[in-house]
Amino acid sequence: MIDQDGQCLALQTQARNAYFEDDLEPFPLSGWTHTAAINTDDWIATFSGNAHSGNVAWFTADVGEPKDAWLVTPPYLVRPASKLIFWHTYEFENAGVSNGYDGGVIEISGDGGQSWTDLGPQIREGGYNSTIAVGWGNPLAGRKAWSSGKLGPMSRVVTDLTPYAGQTILVRFRIGCDQDTEGSGWYLDDISFVAAEDCIGSLAQLRFDAAAFACGASSIRFTLSDAGLSQASGASPGMFRLGAAEGGDMVEIAPVGLTRIDPAGVWEGACRSSPARPPDRLLSPISFSASRASHCF
Repeated sequence: MIDQDGQCLALQTQARNAYFEDDLEPFPLSGWTHTAAINTDDWIATFSGNAHSGNVAWFTADVGEPKDAWLVTPPYLVRPASKLIFWHTYEFENAGVSNGYDGGVIEISGDGGQSWTDLGPQIREGGYNSTIAVGWGNPLAGRKAWSSGKLGPMSRVVTDLTPYAGQTILVRFRIGCDQDTEGSGWYLDDISFVAAEDCIGSLAQLRFDAAAFACGASSIRFTLSDAGLSQASGASPGMFRLGAAEGGDMVEIAPVGLTRIDPAGVWEGACRSSPARPPDRLLSPISFSASRASHCF
């Protein structure tokens, strides 16, 4: 495929593999730990209407006195292109616009918990919204954090772990409270470590119906041979994305008129995006909607 500058658009297939995924139902997976340096360790997996999926979420209270407590994930060996993804809702004592008296942060350790680094700069979705006020006894004073808020539907947080590839890490969710006034607290659910892995190889083939397409074309015909994976799982390819080679926005597109033309797993269909815009690179993550685990092509 050729863009308006004559550059070739490369094709990749990817799979989103969840190496650790905990929905806390009916209990958290083994390996979680929690403790407090100041005040009471009250982290608990509890039944809650605030859970993102199911009925169970991690919870810690926002109290009206100094508190420093944290919840630590099981160890995770960071693969290339790994991300930490979780869902949360919170209601902390606030100190006005963009400031908070109480709040929460996420931190990472690559030495078994001996030292910790704030993960805020690596958050790509759902980042910190406040700075913790100084002079009121909060151990997180002066730091960026999640604060204020109102309990309700959970929102997603996506954190890029690429700088830690090859390391075995721990991540902790840390709450800090000051000496006065309480809030409702912090709920967490559906915590996962995932990695998108390139899967170019002989297992599957994706073929377009032309060698080049007009710039701005919104529909591209394709044929996909998935080497029997869809037949084995009973599902179908469910997602494609168009995106730039180096970062930038990703445009999710769905197959249009997807038809299986061979029981062994050969499909015909079209990719369509709106508005149409030619990318620098074509990425094709393909997943099966009927299975939590993606299959690598």
